[in-house]
Amino acid sequence: MSKIVLALLILEEISNCESRSRGAPTTACRSLIPAHGYPAQRTHPPYQIIADPQKIYDNTTVTVTIRVVSKKYRFKGFIAQAKETAYWQRHFQPAIGTFKFTAGTRRLNCYHGEHNTITHSHAQYSEDVILTWMPPFKFRGRITFMGTIVGTFKKFWTRVYSNTVDIQDYPI
Repeated sequence: MSKIVLALLILEEISNCESRSRGAPTTACRSLIPAHGYPAQRTHPPYQIIADPQKIYDNTTVTVTIRVVSKKYRFKGFIAQAKETAYWQRHFQPAIGTFKFTAGTRRLNCYHGEHNTITHSHAQYSEDVILTWMPPFKFRGRITFMGTIVGTFKKFWTRVYSNTVDIQDYPI
């Protein structure tokens, strides 16, 4: 193999590693699975996604916390979306709503939406990240946040779900 070809292969691998350390690419929008070349863990995840409050009205935000369940764990990355709860088991159901910018994150535009998916923007270990999400205008229904959380390059958990959030009309 020529030195030029070898150098190009090394640069491509470095580029791939660098892009992952800055968060998931838009190609992960559909599956939420990292292209690390390893299978997802099949054990109970040592992470949680918590949505608060559990009931909101139009134009109200939801605080979404991704956190470890024990101080002995940390995570290096994540990708998360909100999905309509009635359809969340349909793996390719589009993400809804909008994530607000949070330091250390990068928002993605998936399914022709705007900022409806969020990922990490660096590969530093964390114990938690606090995000802010806004429902779509005039949306009524129940949503669940779902995501993939990366502990290490080789160990990640997919289909980590939050509690359900009920989005209602203002009471009269």
